[in-house]
Amino acid sequence: MNFIMTSQVKNNIFNFCLKQYPKEACGLLLGNISKDNIRCTFSINSKNMAKNPYKFFDIDVRNIFKAELFSRNNNISLLGHFHSHPDSPSGDIPSKHDIKNISNLKYHWIIVSIQNKMIKSVSAFTPHNIQNSKLNDFKKINLVIENQTEKYE
Repeated sequence: MNFIMTSQVKNNIFNFCLKQYPKEACGLLLGNISKDNIRCTFSINSKNMAKNPYKFFDIDVRNIFKAELFSRNNNISLLGHFHSHPDSPSGDIPSKHDIKNISNLKYHWIIVSIQNKMIKSVSAFTPHNIQNSKLNDFKKINLVIENQTEKYE
C-alpha cells in the first residue's frame, strides 16, 4: 500500500508545521482510496486545540465538519490527519500518546518530524493490530510525494 501525496499538499503541510513550530501542528487529509493506493489531494490546516499544544495535538472539531462537507461535495474521502512532532524524541514515529488517543481507527496518519526549526523526516502510517475496537499499533506504509526529488528520511 502506498500513501501518495501531491507536492502541493506536502508543501502546505510542511509550511504549516514550520509556521506552528514549536507547537505541534495538525490538520486533515482528503483524497481517494483505491485497491493499492491512498492518494491525498487536499489538506486542511487546523488550530491545535490541545491544552498543551507543545506536546500534544487535538484537531478543532469545526475543521473535521468542514473536511467532511468538502469531501462529500467533491466526491472524495476524509483519509486521516497529519501532525508534527517538534523536537521530539519520537521523530516521525507515533508516540505512545498518539496510539492511546487515536479517535478514528480508519484514519491514516502523516507525522512530520521537526528538529531545530527544520523538517527532518516525514512518514505515513495506517492503524494496525486492532483488537476489541482498540488500536495496539501503527503500520508504516510507503509515502510517495508526486514530482518530488528530495528525500526526507
